[in-house]
Amino acid sequence: MSRRFSIGYFQNLDMEAVLITRRLIMAVVVVACMVVSFVPIFGEISGSKNVDATKITAKVFKTPSVHASYFYVVKKKKTKKKSSKSILPNVGATHVKVTSQYVESTARCSCSLHKDYKLHSEQFKNYCPYCKKSGKLKYERGSSCPEGMWVCSSCDADFCLVHGKSHVKKAKYLIKA
Repeated sequence: MSRRFSIGYFQNLDMEAVLITRRLIMAVVVVACMVVSFVPIFGEISGSKNVDATKITAKVFKTPSVHASYFYVVKKKKTKKKSSKSILPNVGATHVKVTSQYVESTARCSCSLHKDYKLHSEQFKNYCPYCKKSGKLKYERGSSCPEGMWVCSSCDADFCLVHGKSHVKKAKYLIKA
């Protein structure tokens, strides 16, 4: 004796009939997906050709199988990269002074403690709190920090120009001069 399935649409159907119906629906979905995947995107294409469509180049290969299917490799066209210095906005430090005793700058905050993004002047001892060495700080500006930062040439720690806060999760601070 078979059990009855009594929820919603399948109220009067046997459990076996429900399972067979589900399997049939899955088979139809799989076949539909296979048919859609075999249809070439760029029209009738055979063999190995390059096809250009606006900014996309597609190379079409016939796959060795029983079914006549196509395999697409889609690549973007290469464009010339602009240099990072031309892309960076002019937000770097306006005044930087590095001596063996102290470092000094007029710059914008890169650690988000100041919310106004205006120029601030600050002076710190030329001492790294991570490697405990003096005279190793230098100014550096790049694509990762367009405002600029103090970088230790010994241990590669980097600090905000305004607050002296390191750019890591458990931050250490430079000592004010």
